[in-house]
Amino acid sequence: MQPISVRPRALAIATILLAVAACDDATAPVRPLAPEAPAAAAAPLAAASTDTALADTLIQGRRYLKQAYIVWLKPSAGPASAAADKILALVGGTKRHVFGAVRPGFAVRGLPDAAVAALSRNPLVAKVERDEILPIDGVQSLGTLPYWGLDYIDQHPATNWNWFTDADHQFKHFFDGAGVHVYVLDTGVRGDHVEFTGRLGNGTSTISIGNGPYEDVDGHGTGVAGQAVGTKYGVAKAATLHSVRVAYGHGVVLSDAIEGYQWVLSNVQRPAVVNQSFTTSPGTAYWQQVLISNGITVVAAAGNDNLNVCGTDDQPTNAAIIVGAVNVNLNRSTFSNYGACLDVWAPGEGTVSAAMASATDSTTSFGGTSGATPYVTGVAASALQEDPSLTPAQVETIIKESSTKNGIAGIPSGGGPNYFLNSLHRFVIVTGPGVIQINDPTYFTYNVVRRYGGDGTWSFQWMANTTQGANLYPTGGTGLSETHLFYPPADGHFDYISIGVNATSAGETVWGGTNVEVYPDCGGFGC
Repeated sequence: MQPISVRPRALAIATILLAVAACDDATAPVRPLAPEAPAAAAAPLAAASTDTALADTLIQGRRYLKQAYIVWLKPSAGPASAAADKILALVGGTKRHVFGAVRPGFAVRGLPDAAVAALSRNPLVAKVERDEILPIDGVQSLGTLPYWGLDYIDQHPATNWNWFTDADHQFKHFFDGAGVHVYVLDTGVRGDHVEFTGRLGNGTSTISIGNGPYEDVDGHGTGVAGQAVGTKYGVAKAATLHSVRVAYGHGVVLSDAIEGYQWVLSNVQRPAVVNQSFTTSPGTAYWQQVLISNGITVVAAAGNDNLNVCGTDDQPTNAAIIVGAVNVNLNRSTFSNYGACLDVWAPGEGTVSAAMASATDSTTSFGGTSGATPYVTGVAASALQEDPSLTPAQVETIIKESSTKNGIAGIPSGGGPNYFLNSLHRFVIVTGPGVIQINDPTYFTYNVVRRYGGDGTWSFQWMANTTQGANLYPTGGTGLSETHLFYPPADGHFDYISIGVNATSAGETVWGGTNVEVYPDCGGFGC
């Protein structure tokens, strides 16, 4: 199984859809693009479909489709489809996709080189970008231990665990994702596979080979979906699966991916999680952010090149849940990207999942950060089953706070938090009184509003702290609503207090809380 993953910048993952960034000025003058340079020595990718010959050219380390562009329109252009027809009637080329859900534009193929400059100067056009191939990168999985991924994520493993002697060989879960919709943007899914029986939702294909979203053109998408929502191999075993087929067997064309994001945005059923196990770039990061801004949780692979991906064009949006990979010994996978922007690590070598060869086939060699990502997607779906009102930020917080801390070896200094995915979400959310005006020692009440997971034997110890060391003195012990007395620091200078509880369930202590702004009364407190 060949996972799709992020490649280093020099190998063309950071797509040229930089124009999609929210800070772009759509009315700024457009710099004409030079005609494409001759193809470099790299061998061209084979044509993958009858709808387009995906011949490519290598320019400054990136693989661009020949005579293929993404055109972003100015607001004055009117409806994107009609504007595209009008523009292409002047310059030539064939319209492929029309974009309009967030920002109007279209993709064009077969545009003569000589027409690029004229297209850039058209008064209806804001920007013109080359369409690009986001490559699929192979990572050889080293182990074939069955089910170790599911086995580990419901426990608290440590470095150099022995799967045979330390794991309990079970997968325990409080929630199974029922009622949650999981969108897998990938190579398609084998729809008749027994892993997904009775749980297929609507889907789409933005590529024209094959027979729609529930035919897998490569096998990668079936493996990803199996680990996210498969009946036997998956985390969220009752979630509804939506296949959004955007990838060929050898890569994802950027404009096809954009069409997939827009389809999700226009057709989403909530609560929803999007799994992206393919290359991230400035263009894909922009669309991740669009989905998240619309209340859709996005889980994205960190990539497979053993690089610090954070702060580069390869980085997914910070608002996505970014996933790195570990092996069965809880060592960072040697191929996994890393960096401070990562949120959590999950099983990514030698894991088992569905395979596309038959309706009952499986593989024990699935892996890469592509394979780690769907485990996190499944946990996100389980959290949304318990509380469908969760925001993407709250889902991320639950996953990070519920994780097993400091058990992974091999994460470079500054390479991300030492958080290993845990599926039982033992986490507590509390609410405070909002903005607090401090005149003198002040009483206020806050409440527990959500307890995630656990076995029902919770007890609570209330706590709080501030950036300046002020204290809360609890008046009670284990109730779900507590009143506290707040003493500001001696000099009155502080920014906020962090209110929370220590909650014990089944012998484990977890923490949950919320930040509350505090405004002091300067009279008498030295503000």
